Amino acid sequence: MHKSNLKLKDTQLSFFLGSFRSVADYIFKNIGNSLVVLPTSLHDFASVWDESSLGKIYNQIDICTTDGMPLVWSFRFFGKKSTERVYGPDLMAYLLEKSDSNMSHYFLGANPIIEQKLQQYLGLNFPLLNTTGSSFLEKDSAEIKNEKIVLNKIKEVAPNLLWIGIGSPKQVELAVKWKKDLPQTTIICVGAAFDLITHSKPTAPVLVKKIGLEWLFRLILEPKRLGKRYLVRIPLFIIKYIFYR
Repeated sequence: MHKSNLKLKDTQLSFFLGSFRSVADYIFKNIGNSLVVLPTSLHDFASVWDESSLGKIYNQIDICTTDGMPLVWSFRFFGKKSTERVYGPDLMAYLLEKSDSNMSHYFLGANPIIEQKLQQYLGLNFPLLNTTGSSFLEKDSAEIKNEKIVLNKIKEVAPNLLWIGIGSPKQVELAVKWKKDLPQTTIICVGAAFDLITHSKPTAPVLVKKIGLEWLFRLILEPKRLGKRYLVRIPLFIIKYIFYR
């Protein structure tokens, strides 16, 4: 495993590259340290590129991993041959499996239905997991109403690991903002992982994932939500980045 810095305009992202296991084990060994971890996608790249205010926020991520196959292929093309995909749901499943009762977890999701399904999933699949709590964010338009209440709950239990599954860039903004209040907590932003591991949303077949077409699978399932992201924003970013390079 090795570290590679990737620059997007004024933003520098610190990628940890290598096999899935080497990167995941490195994260596991550092759980309990004040770190922000993000399995990073092209959607994150496009967001940072289009919104300059996000640059300072993403600069504060401690560990970026290759969440999608296009990133894996890009790093391999530029000489990082050992790079494998470190996908958010896979990373979450691996770290939960390795955890023992001495390692405490807290889960923050986007709605009460997924929170309830996640609790059921964890109880069935990881009955010995030390779960110190779970919450969901209450939104009023674009504003989060219960952010302070949730943060205070998390500070009270001081988990070793905080999982945030609310999607980027909002999950990154929260993680970076909360990091100073949680000095003994590793924060991992996992986007749609809660929905996927609880089977609230279908996962792409393994072959579809391997050939890098998971984005198309998700687009077919959620065209209204993901159409602009996959058909407009990310392609435009790729074109702009090529000219920038």
